[in-house]
Amino acid sequence: MSEINTTVENQNPAFGSKVSDIFETMNSFIDKMLSFFTDHPWADWIKTGDKFIIKYLPFLVAGLGFWAFISTFIIAVNSNLPFGDTIKSLIGFVLLTVFVLYLMPKTTTLITSLHDNREEEAVRPQVLGAVKAIGLLFGASMLVMPECDFAVISVLVGLSIVLIILASNPKIMGLKAAAPRSFAEELITICLLPYRILVSLFAYFLTLVALGGLMYGFWALCETEFSSPEPILIFLGTLVLVVVLPLIVYFMYLSVNFFAEIVRAIVALPKKLDDLRNK
Repeated sequence: MSEINTTVENQNPAFGSKVSDIFETMNSFIDKMLSFFTDHPWADWIKTGDKFIIKYLPFLVAGLGFWAFISTFIIAVNSNLPFGDTIKSLIGFVLLTVFVLYLMPKTTTLITSLHDNREEEAVRPQVLGAVKAIGLLFGASMLVMPECDFAVISVLVGLSIVLIILASNPKIMGLKAAAPRSFAEELITICLLPYRILVSLFAYFLTLVALGGLMYGFWALCETEFSSPEPILIFLGTLVLVVVLPLIVYFMYLSVNFFAEIVRAIVALPKKLDDLRNK
């Protein structure tokens, strides 16, 4: 019996070493995969993409107005609408498109100003590492989901990749990998992460909204065979969203940060009172 125990004890170190080597190899492989998201200038690329989108987004908006105009004309002819109502609707869509193109640079500037003038806040590298791991795990789990549509899986995997890129490049979100001043500051920063991500990628989000509205409206146009006003409403709603969304996001971001400042003041109050007493 003692000989068997001695044999097992002699084999355990070798077995443990092999297991350790396997885990180290796996970790090294994952680190190499993640290095793709850290070894490239993603912040510069995203900033370049922002400029490209702001430059060419008006063409997409003009496309929405064009298809709204065409849809209104064809549906009016198929539905035998009065000539006066048709002309009024066509002129209305032209004026709406021009008005949206006029207002769009002014509203998107609000988000740009938030992006350029925000203060850089600290968050622990371990938190960013956990976010990367969650994004990687979520993306990998989506690839083995048998019941999800390919389009849904593609979108979710894309979101996971975006999450990994942002966690690997916190500068994009106005963050730096460092120890925060307090646990309260760190908690507030983590709670504000979704809003920081939205502000950082708002140009891309707005483009997806406009492109999605255009594609969905065109699909509805073909699906209803130019006989339903639904595509017109889709184009109209998307045109309005392009102008209104920047305002909504701007005031939402201001409101969230306002309440965050109140929480910071409440948390810092005991320390300030102690300082006053010590004086």
